[in-house]
Amino acid sequence: MKMLVLIFFFVILGCGGETESTASEDKESVFDPLTDNLEKAKEVEDKVMEQKRQLDEAIENAESSVGDIKEEAED
Repeated sequence: MKMLVLIFFFVILGCGGETESTASEDKESVFDPLTDNLEKAKEVEDKVMEQKRQLDEAIENAESSVGDIKEEAED
């Protein structure tokens, strides 16, 4: 009997209409400004990391050029 009640309960829940998760996605929450700021910070971090990568590459190219010039001067 308990099993029948549990099965009935789960069937009723499964046949429900709109779930809370889809309904809450449309609403604004008090945390939206915080999550927006977090997303902006991640975007800024990505930009900074790309600039760092470019700078590291430029430094590496400059160092290899200086090394080539020194080798030519020694010959």
